[in-house]
Amino acid sequence: MLCTDKTGTLTQEEMTVARLRCAGAEHAVAGLGSILPDGVAELLRAARLASPPAPSDPMEHAIVALCSERGVSGA
Repeated sequence: MLCTDKTGTLTQEEMTVARLRCAGAEHAVAGLGSILPDGVAELLRAARLASPPAPSDPMEHAIVALCSERGVSGA
């Protein structure tokens, strides 16, 4: 499930991932350390695989950017 607040998307063409919910726990992206909690890496990997290699949608850009920042590939 994806929950979005599109404020800023229309004016800036930009979205960011702020929170993740995985295995019953919610994680603030800003609070994630260098070692991702159980399940979060798998969630990000699945999200990356579900996004096109060259995204054009702001939400997909946000997912791809977060995966890149966290070193999670879709491979």
